[in-house]
Amino acid sequence: MLTLYNKGKYPFYIRGITTSCDCIKVFYNWKEIPAGKDKVLTVQYEAEQEGEFLRTITIYGNIPEKQLVLNFIGVVNKNN
Repeated sequence: MLTLYNKGKYPFYIRGITTSCDCIKVFYNWKEIPAGKDKVLTVQYEAEQEGEFLRTITIYGNIPEKQLVLNFIGVVNKNN
């Protein structure tokens, strides 16, 4: 789970989210973050194979020509 905080003076309206692969799913049930408030995104990653990974989520909103890019970096070891 990720918490997004709007530290701006105006509401942030989510316009869309893209992911770098189908192995990442993003869940949320809101369209707006009021100024000074926060909202939660749930991110689910299903590893396709063992080893290192880099995946990206891009969040588009009502801020022209600016996106929020979140990079997820890690190592998958299925021998737990």
